[in-house]
Amino acid sequence: MSRKKIEIDWEIVDKKLSDFCDGSEIAACLGISFDTLERRIKQEFNADFADYKAQKRAIGTGSLRELQRFGVHIDLLFSSPSFLSSLVVYF
Repeated sequence: MSRKKIEIDWEIVDKKLSDFCDGSEIAACLGISFDTLERRIKQEFNADFADYKAQKRAIGTGSLRELQRFGVHIDLLFSSPSFLSSLVVYF
């Protein structure tokens, strides 16, 4: 008789990968071994862990760039009254 298949919340895996967590951290968070995580990625997505990780981290890199851009605008907003007035005029 085979074991019951462990359910994996792929949204958690994807989020943690886009946050640059490594495979063992994600597996520990899910209460499974890294080998199980790696095997299930192969079964579900026909990809090895490295390829799956690269795909999801690319999403995180884009998000990080957006946050960095937003952070620069926040810094300008609070450091320059003229920036605030130009922003009001722009919108």
